Amino acid sequence: MKKKICVLVIFAFFVICAACNSGKEVIAEPEATIQIKEKENMTIKVSPDNLTVFELVTTEYDDEQLLKMSEFRGSIIELNNNYPIECLRHIEKGTLYRASYVGDSKVLTFWFNDDGEIQMIKTSLLSPPKAQFDELAIGQSFDDVYQLDPTAEYDFLNTGRTDSPKISSHYSSDGWLIHISYDDQLQITRIISELI
Repeated sequence: MKKKICVLVIFAFFVICAACNSGKEVIAEPEATIQIKEKENMTIKVSPDNLTVFELVTTEYDDEQLLKMSEFRGSIIELNNNYPIECLRHIEKGTLYRASYVGDSKVLTFWFNDDGEIQMIKTSLLSPPKAQFDELAIGQSFDDVYQLDPTAEYDFLNTGRTDSPKISSHYSSDGWLIHISYDDQLQITRIISELI
């Protein structure tokens, strides 16, 4: 009788262990799927930090091509299959990416989340070279910036809201993206530069 009870206890132990292991396999499978999905979404290499967009790209597009490209609404992989991405940057490491394409007088940028889904698309006119922005200083007026670059992105002027961040963005003709912040009196408070 004791032998039968021991055999039943051992059998029950193996059944419980098998059930626990099968539960672990079910949980582990979705994690593996997520890892594969992330790898598939980001098979495009992030560009080196020390090269400008103009040093990276080998294809330049005309305005008509950029306009057609700006209507694209697929994933980052689909974009790369249709228009090879030669310049890809981490904007917020691991969560936001920017792919850039250049034309004669414009730059087209696609912004993606870490799932490779488009978050925003912008077409911007190229601004004067960065050296001209280096001459600006904290405390100078918005008018000085506007005089230097009247075609830049001054989105805060068009929102109709007074609580919007007052920032202008300038895509320089030598490959820099320059963000200029202003206070409520429209005086420069900060200038930040990064490679397009």
